[in-house]
Order: sequence, then C-alpha cells, then structure tokens
Amino acid sequence: MTADQSPGDFCATGVGWQEQLLTISPTVTLHLITFSPPVPPAGPPVLFVPGWISRLDSWGDALREWTATHTIYYLETREKTVSPIDPAEPITVETIADDILQVIEILGLKDQQFILFGSSLGATAIIEACRHFQARPKLIALVGPNAEFQIPGWGVVLVKIFRPGWYFAIKPWLKWYLRTFRLDVEADQFQYYKYCGNLDAADPRKLKIAALAFRNYTVWDLLPTIPIPIIMFGGSDDHLHDHENILKMDAGLPHSKYVDMGTNYNTHSGEMIKYLLEFENELEKRG
Repeated sequence: MTADQSPGDFCATGVGWQEQLLTISPTVTLHLITFSPPVPPAGPPVLFVPGWISRLDSWGDALREWTATHTIYYLETREKTVSPIDPAEPITVETIADDILQVIEILGLKDQQFILFGSSLGATAIIEACRHFQARPKLIALVGPNAEFQIPGWGVVLVKIFRPGWYFAIKPWLKWYLRTFRLDVEADQFQYYKYCGNLDAADPRKLKIAALAFRNYTVWDLLPTIPIPIIMFGGSDDHLHDHENILKMDAGLPHSKYVDMGTNYNTHSGEMIKYLLEFENELEKRG
C-alpha cells in the first residue's frame, strides 16, 4: 500500500474500515484493519493473517470479493513495519502463533464461529497456533503454507554477518535474484512486482531476526493432530512456495481439501475466495 492509498482502496464498494493498534503485551503492538460489510454479514467473521512482509495491496482482489459479505480482521503480524515491537522481542513462528491466539481472545471470537485465514508465514503460524486453541475456528484456509524454512549453511553465515544498513544497497540484487532464478516473470508478473513491493516495505532488522529464528522450524509432527476442517490453496507454477511440500502437508492433515490455483496471482484472487466460500457452504450442508 503506497502513501496515497488507504485500506478503502482494497475492499468492496460501501465497506467500512477502521485501523487500530492492538496491545498484545507491554512490548508488542500489532496493526489491525477491520473491514465491515454494508449489509449484515452472510458468514462468520474472518481473522486474516497475511504472509511474511506481505502488503495489503497484494490481497486487493481477494478482499474486494470477501469484504462484501464477511467482516474481515486483517492482522499485520509482528515482523511488519507497521506493528511496533520492542527490539528485544523475538520473531519466531511460535511468538507469531501466540499473538494470533491473543488477538482471537481480544476480538472476542467465539468457538467454531469464525474463519481463520493465513498465507505463507501467516499460514504456518496458524498451524502452530492449533496446538493451543481455546476458541477454535469453524474452518481454516491456508495459502502457500511453509512446512519448513530451508536456509543453506552459507545463507545462515550471510544472515549472521548482515547489517541492517546494508539492506538498501543489496535490495536491487535481491530483486534481480528473484527475477532471474526463482520466479517465472513471464508467466506471473504479479508475483514479481508483489515481492518487489514487499522488499521495499520490509524492516531489515526484523528480517534478520526472523530469518535466523525460522530456519529450524517444521510443522510435520503437528499436522496429524489437527481436527479442524482445512482448505489449502497452492500454485504448481509458484516456485517460491514448495509445491511438493504443500501436497505432502495436505496428505498429512486429517481433514484437508487441496486446490491447485496454478499461479501465485490466482492464489491471491477473488476466484480463490469463491472456492473458499464453496468449501464453507459444503461444511454447512454436512452440519
């Protein structure tokens, strides 16, 4: 989201929105945007947890579709620049999961009466949060969840010696690396420009803390214990999210439905939300 844009640019016509800072602890404050539809919601409220350094404008198409009928709580997790935390605070999958659990309590979301949606790191943190739910979601929707965060040994060394002040000098190289080696820009320009915007908006100090903390985390042992219905979206042409791992996660979850949307663009689209709403309706019919 650029300086001349507001959350109102990324929701359905007539939807109200409000920004606030939620105090999680004396050292952690999280930015929250609430989108309220102009008519009584057609479904339960949604706690929306975007991915690592993901920006609101990446989700414009999905939010325009979903905010027309559902109250959406869009949560900016602790690694985001807009969510102030004490420099000594850790940024781990576990601490982000704990933040999600506290936000559920603060918002007063009721057991099995809300939807929990997450992408990438946000999706991984939701899986971690499943260990400790007091109020459980009615269903969980995950887009491109990370089962693990693989950083080679040389990468760990580079991250450890990295100084935040260097970030602005190496940022053009990071964009070149993504464009040249990791992304198919011709097939999905949206993903490349999205990640360029994410890199421009990132806090390099928080990036370093998070990268070192995430590198040993995996979800594999947790998956079979999750009893909640899950719909999972991935893209077989999305090379930044390990498609084989996503399929393996789907197989390891006892109540999961997988939808291959092809590209990263499609996993962020209004069409993805339509699949999600169909899944919600299926669950209603089953009772």
